[in-house]
Amino acid sequence: QNLGITLLNISRCRLGPNGATNLLSHLSNHSYIKIYQLNLQRNAIGSTGGRAIGSFLHQNQTCTRVDISLNDIKAGGGPLAIELISNALVANERLTALLMNKCALGPDGGAHLAHALKVNSSLNELQLEGNMIGPVGAETLFDALQSNRTLEVLGLKMNRIGGGGANVNGAEKADVRSLAYALGNNNGHQCCQLH
Repeated sequence: QNLGITLLNISRCRLGPNGATNLLSHLSNHSYIKIYQLNLQRNAIGSTGGRAIGSFLHQNQTCTRVDISLNDIKAGGGPLAIELISNALVANERLTALLMNKCALGPDGGAHLAHALKVNSSLNELQLEGNMIGPVGAETLFDALQSNRTLEVLGLKMNRIGGGGANVNGAEKADVRSLAYALGNNNGHQCCQLH
């Protein structure tokens, strides 16, 4: 028996960390359930649910779009959740869109995702709006764009990137110039849209 679900939208259902973990564990452990798009927006999943997302993305090879926006995945557990999600992006070859708007990622979260972007070859869209990534986190993402050939849309609105420079590896770089440099050195045929 094979159950294919085009879109599982359980946003704003107050799942909490345990509900999200149980749901994602069930979906991962029952391979006959094929989820193609998953929306877990605004469920207060916290870092425990964030870790479950990482495990789900690592195991699942059918889901193409995941939205976990408006969930503070750093709440109560530090950066481990974003590390697991980033590691899953390295292994996952199916996911094309990951929406993580307002997930409290901070500069470290940007750096973890940048590492994944250097390796991932399937992600076309990454939405990171309102995550306080700042200039240093943005700089690491811009550096990753130099080697990534598939990302077309990168949403960085409301991240306090600013017009000043970021100090990365001892060098002061203006973030707009860094983005222009990254895009200029990206030999792929895609473009990156910042909005």
